[in-house]
Amino acid sequence: MRQEDEAAIVTTLRDASAVLNSFIAHHKTTGFKHLYLYFDDPADPAIARVNGDPSVTAIPHDGALRAAWRGLGQYAAQGPFIEREVMARQVLNTAHAMTLSRATGHDWLL
Repeated sequence: MRQEDEAAIVTTLRDASAVLNSFIAHHKTTGFKHLYLYFDDPADPAIARVNGDPSVTAIPHDGALRAAWRGLGQYAAQGPFIEREVMARQVLNTAHAMTLSRATGHDWLL
């Protein structure tokens, strides 16, 4: 990675309150410029803790996210499994984060 490259990271999480602060701090320290956190539980109280941090985008699993998923190329393959397979939601969340990451100019997304 070149010095001027900017990397972001994406993850899907649930019940991560106990480790969320250290997760964010670790990834910022290691050089990630932005974190896309997809909260599998839209009522997760940790969402409020990260709102306001410009280096973190918190996205709840809600109707708006589901609508965005339907516009993704991966939806046809993953859509039938989103209710029972976390991996399907992870794939769609990552594809969604790729769109957001490109729009904000990040060079890499892990």
